Formats: sequence, C-alpha cells, structure tokens
Amino acid sequence: MFRDSIGTDVTILTSNATFQAHTFILKGLFTAEIIPVVKYLTPDIFCTARSSVFAAMFNTNMTENETKTLVISDFDDVVVKGMLEHLYTGETDCMNEQAQDLLKIAEKYDLGGLKADCEYELGDKLDLENAGELLVLAQTHNAPDLKTRAMDFINGYVV
Repeated sequence: MFRDSIGTDVTILTSNATFQAHTFILKGLFTAEIIPVVKYLTPDIFCTARSSVFAAMFNTNMTENETKTLVISDFDDVVVKGMLEHLYTGETDCMNEQAQDLLKIAEKYDLGGLKADCEYELGDKLDLENAGELLVLAQTHNAPDLKTRAMDFINGYVV
C-alpha cells in the first residue's frame, strides 16, 4: 500500500519530492469495530497509527483538507519518506541514519509509535560523545524515555 498510489487521496510535497498517501492512514481512523476486517487487508500497525495533528488537518476546514495537499518544507525527503514508511509498515529503512530527525518529525505530527521507536534507537546509541546532545534533543522534543536514559548514562560517568 505504501509503495503504490492506489486509492491515495492526499499529496505530500517536500522540497524535492512528492509522495502520495491515504488520509485514513495519516489520521489513524481504524476503530476496534473494524480492526478484525482491516487486519486481513493491512498490517496491524495501521490500527495504532494515530496523529491528532493529521486528524485536525484533514477533519476540519484547514487548507490541507481543502487542497488535499500537505507541504512539509522543514524536513528533508528521506525523513518524510521514513515517516510515511513507519505509518504504513511500522518500520523504516532510514531509522539508523535519521533517528534524530525522525524524532523531531514524530513530535511535530504527534506520531507516538514513531517517536517511541526513535527514542529506543537513540537510547541504544548513547555514548560519551553524544549523551549531552541527545539529552538536549530529548528535552527539546518531549522524549521522556530518551531523557531518562541519557541522564542515567551521564550520571553513571559523573558519580
């Protein structure tokens, strides 16, 4: 479903790329009543993909809903593609290289599953060189699990 544009109803524009998506995926419209039907058609991750930001964009008279176009100019194409991959499949090929930017886009668009995966990935990469930077990132982007892990890591070397 992510790799083709069948049934898509929204266009996502970045500086250098265009992506097609389904608003029901962005908004996370699945409810407990239709999960048994949907799970035969799509991965289970769809049932938990929720974004209050995308829901507001596409459930109101906002420009994005009227034009069926979402412009994301503050993140590069790889990060936007990674976000979309995660929404559709529950994983992304660029997590290893783009975890910090994926955390930022997850915070901006209220994507809890992606954000949790980023916190986990970044927490596993904590070292003496990046602990301070990751602590600031966690504080800035409301990532409590990463913040705790970074503080514990730093405290382990201070004591």
